[in-house]
Amino acid sequence: MNINNFNSKSLVFYILSALCFTLAYWQITRAQFKEDMYIIHSNQSGEFPITLSSSDYDSLSTEEVETLKLNTVNMYGVWVPDSTIYIDNRQSDGIPGVHVISAFNLEGSDYYIWVNRGWARKAPGEISNYEEFVKGSLYLPTKTSTSLVSGRIETDLMQRIELSNNEDIMKNGFLWQNLTWDRLNTFAEETTSLSSKTALPFILWRNNIPSDSGLKRAEIQLKADEKFKHLGYAVQWVFFGLLSIGLAIMIRRKNINVKKSN
Repeated sequence: MNINNFNSKSLVFYILSALCFTLAYWQITRAQFKEDMYIIHSNQSGEFPITLSSSDYDSLSTEEVETLKLNTVNMYGVWVPDSTIYIDNRQSDGIPGVHVISAFNLEGSDYYIWVNRGWARKAPGEISNYEEFVKGSLYLPTKTSTSLVSGRIETDLMQRIELSNNEDIMKNGFLWQNLTWDRLNTFAEETTSLSSKTALPFILWRNNIPSDSGLKRAEIQLKADEKFKHLGYAVQWVFFGLLSIGLAIMIRRKNINVKKSN
């Protein structure tokens, strides 16, 4: 029997245990994040909308936007054509779908904002609809004149963990798997109507959704006990980590015994 096999096997289990403990820590941080988000949204401010005008936009640095986070604001402007993006794998009441994101040029300024216009159903496996999402031809804004957009300010893009670094997988045409500022900035640079303008550093989650848009108001769906799910996962990963260490120690001891017998 090859003694080196015992060394390599032991090392594999030590590495596996380190991975398990890392995943446990990540689940604990997710639990804390979910608890913080639940508290914030349960005490959500902004019952009365704040109307922002062009004179306010220059002062909206990242720090100042944080003070407006979760407030409801009214903003006037026009929708930017060919700027609608779909964020895939977003559920509403357990139903799979997408969040529909569009750019909105703000009236009387050189600024624009990204607006989460709402949630739309996207059934898995429907190839015809899939192609329409990729081409960016579904749920487009229809109003071309000045519009009023009312919604909640969010600075968090609600990013999810990415399992691939391949941009062709993460971003297929207008159908994206995740929303990041880098991707949005690159998209804007490649869009003629946005390349000369400046994006304000937040997403507006729209409240006043037209009844004929086919969209449903996108909500952050959190439960009071949401954190316990992640804590349960953390406990499982700790158990697997300890089990891996135990197996590594057993293999190491067996390796020592083999050496002594030789």
